[in-house]
Amino acid sequence: MNFEWTDEQREIYRTYRAIGLRFVRAAPRDGFDADCWSALTAAGMWRIPVPRECGGGGGSWSDFTVAFQGIVGAMRSTGFAMAVANQATVIRALLKHANPAQRARYLAPLLDGANCATAISERGTGTEVRALQTTLSASAHGYLLDGHKYNISHAPTASLLLVAARFADDAHEPTVLVLLDPTLAGVTRSPPQQTMGNRNLPIGDMEFASVRLDDDCMLGTPRDGLRNLMDIASMNRAYFGLLCAQSIVPFLDDALAYTKSREALGVTLDAHQHVQRRLVDIRIGIERTRWMSLAALGQLLGGHPDAFANCSIAKLTGAQDLSSGALDLLRLYGSAGYRSAALASFVADTLGMLCAGGTDEMHRRNIFAQMRRQADLAAEPARVEASAIGASPSDLIHSSTKENLVSIEPGLKAHATHHVNVIDLADQWGGEAHALASPIMIIFIEKTCMAATDHLLDTTQMTVGCNFEIRHLAPTPPDWEVTVDVELIAVENRMMTYRVTVSDAAGVVGDGIHTRCVVSKTSFHERIAKRRDSVGARTMSPACEVH
Repeated sequence: MNFEWTDEQREIYRTYRAIGLRFVRAAPRDGFDADCWSALTAAGMWRIPVPRECGGGGGSWSDFTVAFQGIVGAMRSTGFAMAVANQATVIRALLKHANPAQRARYLAPLLDGANCATAISERGTGTEVRALQTTLSASAHGYLLDGHKYNISHAPTASLLLVAARFADDAHEPTVLVLLDPTLAGVTRSPPQQTMGNRNLPIGDMEFASVRLDDDCMLGTPRDGLRNLMDIASMNRAYFGLLCAQSIVPFLDDALAYTKSREALGVTLDAHQHVQRRLVDIRIGIERTRWMSLAALGQLLGGHPDAFANCSIAKLTGAQDLSSGALDLLRLYGSAGYRSAALASFVADTLGMLCAGGTDEMHRRNIFAQMRRQADLAAEPARVEASAIGASPSDLIHSSTKENLVSIEPGLKAHATHHVNVIDLADQWGGEAHALASPIMIIFIEKTCMAATDHLLDTTQMTVGCNFEIRHLAPTPPDWEVTVDVELIAVENRMMTYRVTVSDAAGVVGDGIHTRCVVSKTSFHERIAKRRDSVGARTMSPACEVH
C-alpha cells in the first residue's frame, strides 16, 4: 500500500470527512446513524474499491482506506466506524472468495447500502474457530445450518449474513463459511442488546434451527474455509486498528485547545510537563497504531505471509492505545470530563474496543500460532513434486536454499493485456488457423502468473511451469488484445497453483489451472548444463559414431 496520498485521494479524504462533520453528534445517543450511512452510500463509498465490471467505481483499497480515515476521524463514534469496517470486509470477501453467481446475487445490495454481518462468535467459546458449535450438514436438497451466534454487530438489522460454521460432513476440513439471507425460515434474531459502550451499533444474537440452504451457500470450499476466514477476519482487524487511531483524533484536538485555554494560578494547563506527557502519549499511540494498521493492511492486500499476525497486532495494540488515551483524556478534564456526555460515552466505547473483534488473549493466540507456523515452515525439509519437468527435488533445490521454503500465501492476483501480433498466430507455427496459437496463449498465461508471484521470491529463486490444464475455447483474430487474469489458489511446499482466465473483446477464450514450481536458479541452470554435456559426451563416444 502506497502511504503517500495522491491529489485524488486528498479530495476523497475531504469529501468523506465533510460527511462525517455533517452528521457528528454533540451529545451521543442510542441508535444507528442511518442518515450518515445513507450519505456514505449516496457518495459511493462502498463502490470505491470495486471493479467497474462488478458495478463499482474502479478505485483501489488504498482509496477506500483514505475515505475510511476521513469519516472515522470526524464522526467521533467507534460503533459507526466498526459498521463501516464490517461492510468493507464483507465486500472484499465477496470480491475475492465468492463465485460469479454469488457476487451477482449478494454484491449489488451491499453497494446500495444494505447492511451485512459477519457471525463468528458463540456463547462460551467466543471467536475460537476450533470450537465452533454451529454446524452445516448435507441434506437431500442442499444443506442445513444449525447453531447460534452471540454478540454480532448488525445481527438485528443485517440483510446478509456471513456465518462461520463447522462442516459436519468433513472432519478433515471442518471450517466452512456460509452466505445466507437472514429472513430464511429457521433464523431467529434478537433485538439490539444493551451494552456498556458503542450503543449506536446494533448488536445481537442469532439462532439457526435447520435452516435450509441451497448448494451454492458456501463461500469458497471447506478446504479453503479456515484460510478464507483468517483472511476475512484479518481485514476486519486491520480496519479496527485504524479506527482506533482515527477515532480519538478529534478528542485530542479538543484537549489541546482546552489545556491551552484553561488556567490555574495564572498558568495554563499545557505548561505542566505531566499534562504534556499525557497529550504526547496519546499522539504516540495514534501514530504507531495508524502506521501499524496501514502496514498490516498493505501486507494483507499483497499476500504477505506475516499479514495475519500483523493484523492481529494492529488491532490488539490499537485497542490498548485507544483505551489508554481515552482514560488520559478523562484525567486531563477531571470532573468536567466525567460530566461530559460526549467524552464519558467515548471512554465507554473505547473500553468496548478491547473485546470487539476478539479479546487480547484471542489475538495473542493467533499471533503465536502464526509465529509457530513460520518457525515450522523454516524447519521443514524441502519437498518438490517436479516429475513434470524430469527432475527430483534434490536436482532442483540448491543446498543453500533447501530451507528457504515458499511463504507466499494464496489469494494473489494479476491482470495483464497482450496484443496478438502476426507472429502469435497458429498459421505462423505450422497450423492453418489465422488466429492466436494455443502455445502463445499459454506463454501469455505463464508470464501473467509470474507477474503475480515471482517478485516475492528470494533473488536466488525463479519459477518454472510444470503442469498445464488449459482449455482454448475460441479463436482470437490478429491485432486484437487478450487479457489474462490469474489468481494463486494453492501453495504446497514449492508448488504454486493458479486459476487462469483468458478473454478477448468477444468474451472468454481460455481457462484452466496452471502449476509452477519454485526452483533455485543456480541448480536449475547447472542441470541444463549437465544434460547438455551428457548429450555431447554420447555424441563423441565410439559407440555412437556412424560408419
